[in-house]
Amino acid sequence: MWLEFKRRKWNIRAGRQRINWGITNMWNPNDLFNSYNFLDFDYEERPGSDAIKGQFIISDFSNVEVAVAGTSGGTVMAAKYFTNYRHYDLQWNAGLYQGVITAGFGWAGNIKGAGFKGELQYYGDKNDSLSHFLATLESDYVFKSGWYVSAGILYNEKGIAHPLNVYNGLIFRVTPRNLIPTRWNLVLNARKEFTPIFSGSLTTVYAPGTNLLILFPSLHRNLKPNWDIDLIWQSVFVESTSFQDLNHTLFLRSRWSF
Repeated sequence: MWLEFKRRKWNIRAGRQRINWGITNMWNPNDLFNSYNFLDFDYEERPGSDAIKGQFIISDFSNVEVAVAGTSGGTVMAAKYFTNYRHYDLQWNAGLYQGVITAGFGWAGNIKGAGFKGELQYYGDKNDSLSHFLATLESDYVFKSGWYVSAGILYNEKGIAHPLNVYNGLIFRVTPRNLIPTRWNLVLNARKEFTPIFSGSLTTVYAPGTNLLILFPSLHRNLKPNWDIDLIWQSVFVESTSFQDLNHTLFLRSRWSF
């Protein structure tokens, strides 16, 4: 449930809503309200927040948003300024994340036809050991043959950067401050629509240092106009005493839209 009040230049919404401040496709350090685990393939729309959000429209290409949300770990309150300059979308944010000061910057544009996006976010704590910096860069390109390819990198300052002694040291509990438990992370994604009703994709994530490897292939088939079926595989490998497989999971998902 939500309530919204609108005027020509501004609007205020209170209640359950999705506040999406991310720009990149894989990891979103700028998204203080709506972090998600990329392994959770069954929630394309991403979770919502119980929040109050106000937006003031400056022009067709710029606006200011202010939002306050309650989370299990404390209150999140922040402001974001968005604009477009020379065909680049630019945004700045600042606020308090569960009692910690945070500020960030993001952009999206292209270089010679290839997408070029990035996000930076810093958390400053009174205890320097808890201060935290995240940064991501991403590029994508659509080939004439129909292949879509994207590549990216995420730096998580407080992430694990050495082989693990035990597997349970690797916990995928996603928050804006910890989008993935490892420090350096590389991602490569390829997607292709083979026919109008059949497509496939492969996402590969590798984390140097821990030697974490995630393989995430999927196939999608449209059976009828409102009926889809997906076959999804997830494999996780990690280095402990040796390079070993940690988990293999196969999902079969059927979806009826109405």
